[in-house]
Amino acid sequence: MQQDWLVDAAAPREAEAHAAQEEVRCLCGAGSDSAVLTAQDPEARGIWTYRRCAACGLERLSPRPHIEHMGQHYPDDYSPYCDPAPQTASRADRLKRLAYETFFALPEERSDTARRYRPLLRLALWPLRNHSVLSFHPPATRRVFELGAGSGADLLEFRAAGWEVLGCEPSAVGCAAAARHGITLQQTTAEAAELPDGLSCVYMNNVFEHLHDPPAVLAKARASLVPGGLVVLVVPNHASWAARLFGRTWPGYDPPRHIWGFTPESVRGVLERAGFEAVSVVQKYPLSTFCWHAGIDGYRVDEVPNRRARQVLARVLGRGVILGGMLAAAFGSADFMRVVARKPG
Repeated sequence: MQQDWLVDAAAPREAEAHAAQEEVRCLCGAGSDSAVLTAQDPEARGIWTYRRCAACGLERLSPRPHIEHMGQHYPDDYSPYCDPAPQTASRADRLKRLAYETFFALPEERSDTARRYRPLLRLALWPLRNHSVLSFHPPATRRVFELGAGSGADLLEFRAAGWEVLGCEPSAVGCAAAARHGITLQQTTAEAAELPDGLSCVYMNNVFEHLHDPPAVLAKARASLVPGGLVVLVVPNHASWAARLFGRTWPGYDPPRHIWGFTPESVRGVLERAGFEAVSVVQKYPLSTFCWHAGIDGYRVDEVPNRRARQVLARVLGRGVILGGMLAAAFGSADFMRVVARKPG
């Protein structure tokens, strides 16, 4: 049955990439928009429109491709499908693990270093506390299903921490990469995935904004979670400083793959309407320079004013742009949000 927030639009077949599009209403049910932003597909260079709901602030791509046409917008070299790095932990990985042990792990999980120096580590590692895949307080039982698992890189971290790991991924390339590391994924979309009962966590890392039917996926997750089970999301923050400063050159606008643009308020509303409670939203800045560099130099967009000057500025700022992300996070306007919601019970 068609959702009441989706309206068919029989679009002319001007090109295969724009065939059979559909208009979409906001998930909150409101019918008025306050703003329109056009952005480019950095791969095909097509022009797409984002609309912002006047009632809840949620942004949406409308019109958008039907779900059966989405595969053509995800090439085999799409970065989440890349084979996970070798299991030799880098210095950054070790620091993120230590941050997890310091802030979130149960006492019996902590290493000798984390137990002995925890007060000092809480001060030293505070800027890194939200950067581990496991940066949330774990439930009593540890059985996770990741929707849109890509190559299984995040599930490897869950498994190393003692979780039973399950998941799905529509890409054959991603599923093959995960299989090489002993993780078997359902090769299907989140909307079509079969979630088993008894899950303690449903995890989506930069996936929720890609979904065609977020309410249906959340309903499926809620039905499969044990009472008190968690939905954990990482999503771009469309109320961030970077989104407001860079507009269509900010990578959070990635049409037609990014269908929804969430703010802290709008993502809370979507989860609460789906029956979840205790929704917490934590600001998370990227440890790479990609987001801010892409916004500054505008390379993802065909035509931007002062391109040469923007490129020079991006090079001059270098890794210093990470400080901008950290400052934005401190003021509640980071590029990403980690969202944790609990099933009642």
